[in-house]
Amino acid sequence: LDTAFRGPGHWQSSRIAALLHTGTHVDAPLHVVAGGRSVEELTLEELIGPCHVIDVHDAREREAIDAGRLEAAAPEIPRGSIVAVRTDWTDRHWGRFPDYYVTSPFLTEGAGQWLASLQPSAVVVDFFEEECAITTDFTSEDFVVHRALLGSDIPIIEQATRLGEVGP
Repeated sequence: LDTAFRGPGHWQSSRIAALLHTGTHVDAPLHVVAGGRSVEELTLEELIGPCHVIDVHDAREREAIDAGRLEAAAPEIPRGSIVAVRTDWTDRHWGRFPDYYVTSPFLTEGAGQWLASLQPSAVVVDFFEEECAITTDFTSEDFVVHRALLGSDIPIIEQATRLGEVGP
């Protein structure tokens, strides 16, 4: 935290530096795709609108959620909709770091590819979707779900909360 002062009278302002991956946030393709779209290039129409929730809130700690599990729980999802994958993980575990990341259920690479095949405008998750979260030495190549979605130019909204209140 930096505080700046200007005078001759009183004027004070503070600056903060923080990792942007804190709280609910949007991952744009540039996060893992060289030359991909940045956050400021996304449109509001991509990030707001009809949302269809895939309810897997009974997912267990470190459970690999695969395409079959998502497909079995998925309502009919029209192309261009927002798709949310609900586990309630953020609601139950937020603030317990690093446990939030290292004990989170995760999506398999196939699940990421299946979500991308739906051609949604965005994907919302309330857990950390990458298996590599348990490691401290992950590389960009380990982010297989990010690469499947962001590589298909589909933004990811991470660490959402209260998806159980959205309805189907």
